[in-house]
Amino acid sequence: DLESHLLQIEPTPRNRPKHARLVESVKGLKHMQPGACGKDMKVKLLVSLQAETGDASKKVEIWQDVDARAVLLEFAALTDRRERKSRCCAMAALWNLATEPANRLAMWNDTEGTRRAIVAGAQS
Repeated sequence: DLESHLLQIEPTPRNRPKHARLVESVKGLKHMQPGACGKDMKVKLLVSLQAETGDASKKVEIWQDVDARAVLLEFAALTDRRERKSRCCAMAALWNLATEPANRLAMWNDTEGTRRAIVAGAQS
């Protein structure tokens, strides 16, 4: 299936972490219009990325990954109702990352990115 194809690189010490490969795959599908066939795959990849953020041993690494952070913030800021699942996955991933004490201050101090996304999510 498409997800297997997008993640076909087996994790080895020389390869990028799974979350980085998921981010790359999501970026490749992010311009799919709501309702397009790739939208379901985009949501599945975001669900997988969300699951990665739940792993306590990866939370700092994922937060420090500029590309991962950018993708999560971009999807957390979506307002189109047809993108609700994508937005919820991104918000849940940010929540997971915020449970790591080492991430909290940096996340809150990111006033134009993370804090704005969290506040907007709470208001919608």
